[in-house]
Amino acid sequence: LIKKWFSEVNADGNNLVGVQNIQYDLSTATTALDFANDELQEISIVADTTFTCTGYVAGKSKSIKITTDATLRTLTFPAAWRFVGPKPIDQAASKIGMLTITSYTAAEAGIVAAYAVEQ
Repeated sequence: LIKKWFSEVNADGNNLVGVQNIQYDLSTATTALDFANDELQEISIVADTTFTCTGYVAGKSKSIKITTDATLRTLTFPAAWRFVGPKPIDQAASKIGMLTITSYTAAEAGIVAAYAVEQ
């Protein structure tokens, strides 16, 4: 029964991959986004977080649900990403944010991102 719901669990316990097409991460300082992985990703932020990204492929998008713990957390993104609207610098305590990234080229400079957080 467990195999039916989980296709992979990392030995370090931080990633669950293939859970209904959602990748779940617990961020402690750096969160890696990879266009080769599922399109939906959930991240629980428990530290100031720097986002990194790999596997840029033109025409692919990812949606990332970001949940903060009970502390305001600083967010840092790759410098070449272009944000539609303000580029976030932090996320308030106990909030849910949505980050959507679309790769228009196979390089970091081809990313267009949009971010919103609950009020």
